[in-house]
Amino acid sequence: MAFPEELAEAAASMGMGSLAIADRDGLYGVPRFLWVAEETGISPVVGAEVSVEGGGHLVLLAESMAGYRSLCRLITAYRCSSEDRRRPLCPLQTVLENPWGLVCLTGAVPFGFVPRRLLGESPGGSSAARGALGDLREAFGEGLYVELSDDRTEGSRRRLARMAAFAREYGLPTLATNEVTYLRPEDHQLHEVISAVANLSPLPPPEYRPTDQLYLKGVRAMERLFAGYPEALAGAAAVAERCAGTVRLAGRRHMPAARLPEGVSAGRRLVELSVWPR
Repeated sequence: MAFPEELAEAAASMGMGSLAIADRDGLYGVPRFLWVAEETGISPVVGAEVSVEGGGHLVLLAESMAGYRSLCRLITAYRCSSEDRRRPLCPLQTVLENPWGLVCLTGAVPFGFVPRRLLGESPGGSSAARGALGDLREAFGEGLYVELSDDRTEGSRRRLARMAAFAREYGLPTLATNEVTYLRPEDHQLHEVISAVANLSPLPPPEYRPTDQLYLKGVRAMERLFAGYPEALAGAAAVAERCAGTVRLAGRRHMPAARLPEGVSAGRRLVELSVWPR
């Protein structure tokens, strides 16, 4: 695991100009990330990894404050309506109804929303991927990118090539990403333990990958990793320019207005909703 401060400081020391944060199903680290990005001279990109019903995730990045508000509405809607609050799932239709000011990435290979359908072993996988891509393209238009990532596990280069070919077939731009779940390669075992605890599961945790490559890589390492996909590196630079520094928070707390039953205080209602029934 890596804290926003560690990530921003490491990125700055590597000479990076911008860095994105995309917490899963939330915006938990955004305030701290924006503060430390300003302190270190990194231009921040704000987003979230949204878990979608049916399996997989999409990455949504804010290209404006309007996009940040769209992201806040979207996450609030599906987290409040999910049956399992620990593992919230967003209906695809909810994503499609909130595209304003957002750039959409199809998800990391192989567990992203579109890659999962394209690369899965189930019959009709390509058809499902095409259908999902069509829906996303209609909603996000030029803000849709096919995400290319390589976790260096067995078959990763083959999966990467297939996603790139899929993007070319549909005339969609690609974007190279570096999935970062820990700061250094040697941190991967700790990450596996934390993932297992979070999922209340034995080791190895769900969606386990036998790799230590989900760490923060520098510019040169990314250029080597995607040497055969210069258009994906260009796509990453284009989205960074489009989204970096667009979200600025004033530091004020904006508490939502709650509709309360007559005679019930906000504090009492909060206790009723949050405390386990006995």
